[in-house]
Amino acid sequence: LCEFQRSSFQGNIGIGKVIENIKACRSRINIADSAVEKNISLLLGKLKRFTNIEVPTSAVHGDFNLENILVCGGRQYLIDFEHYENRGLPFFDFGNITVSSLLMAFGNRIFIGDKYNGVSEALMRHWVSVYQKNSGINYDILKLICPIAAMEQKAKAYPAHRNPDTYPMYPDEIFKKLIDPGQFTL
Repeated sequence: LCEFQRSSFQGNIGIGKVIENIKACRSRINIADSAVEKNISLLLGKLKRFTNIEVPTSAVHGDFNLENILVCGGRQYLIDFEHYENRGLPFFDFGNITVSSLLMAFGNRIFIGDKYNGVSEALMRHWVSVYQKNSGINYDILKLICPIAAMEQKAKAYPAHRNPDTYPMYPDEIFKKLIDPGQFTL
């Protein structure tokens, strides 16, 4: 993922642009739920603390997961660019390969109150740490990967033939948990 993002790097943007992106996502998400609104406000408040930090922009694969990485002759190849975007934030692809992988492996059991939550948090901490070292993105911002990626994913327009409650989209019950900035202790 870092190699893909480095090869398509398009410049850095301030956290204010990330906040604008979250607000734009909020306007496209059709969930009337006070807990979701509260969690989006909490997320925006946490992001506002990072006013002097920049994040890179690059191409967004849009479906970056293990099924779309081929290994042949010791080389890695990305496939399936159906949801490719020329420019975007790094959070969507990173959230897709991490959070969606956990959801596919453990389902709803990754959340607080379940015995798999500790395993999920340990995996996320490891993945965030490795990604931070390779990407250079601020660790404290990456700790918010679940709600940021969930916002971006829920706000995307997918083809009509895709069921909005299936991978890579999060059904509302999963989204409501992922949007909670305190759901995972990273």
